Amino acid sequence: MAGLVDRVSSEPDIASWRRLRTYFYHAWPAKGRIRNPIDGVEMDLGNTEVFRRHTELIGHLEMMSGMAVRLGEVSTDGWKLGRAALRNPRDIQERG
Repeated sequence: MAGLVDRVSSEPDIASWRRLRTYFYHAWPAKGRIRNPIDGVEMDLGNTEVFRRHTELIGHLEMMSGMAVRLGEVSTDGWKLGRAALRNPRDIQERG
């Protein structure tokens, strides 16, 4: 992440500016249990690789000098199929 911040800071339009801090806006990853609407399998979001990686990223960023992390909230209201998916459910299973 430090490399990305350095690359952006070196852009010609802002290279002469003095940077006090870098803000990173994100949210804690969702956790809880949801049910897949296609196959009915229940998934524990807090036990996924995505959850682990995002939690690790936030922890890393919070420890970086000059980084201000702003966290929002994610709400999990279930997993529902939209109208387009309901029109041809066979197409969803083929794409898997």
